[in-house]
Amino acid sequence: MLFYAFKAVARALTNAIYDVGLKAGKDLKFLKMRPQDETNMIQDPAHPSEIPPMWTWGAGLILTIVGMIVVMAVQFDMPVGITLLSLFLAFFFSFLAIQCSGVTGTPY
Repeated sequence: MLFYAFKAVARALTNAIYDVGLKAGKDLKFLKMRPQDETNMIQDPAHPSEIPPMWTWGAGLILTIVGMIVVMAVQFDMPVGITLLSLFLAFFFSFLAIQCSGVTGTPY
């Protein structure tokens, strides 16, 4: 399950980098991926107008990360790298817990 999650993240990142490269006028052919087989894909029930754009939550995410770096550095004398690692691990393990509870159907 984690393999498919990482595969989806990698596919989305390479597509995003490829699109940014196209907008900048560079064709990054090594990042171009072949179309994905959509026969077994579950369609997103949300209408595109219901999905919040990245600018609405991206700025808050950046401010939160910067705030956590400042608090951890001032309060606990933690270096920036350790703080970023702890934030990444916290996100990863919370994502894992959400997936496990969703798959098993147990809320605890």
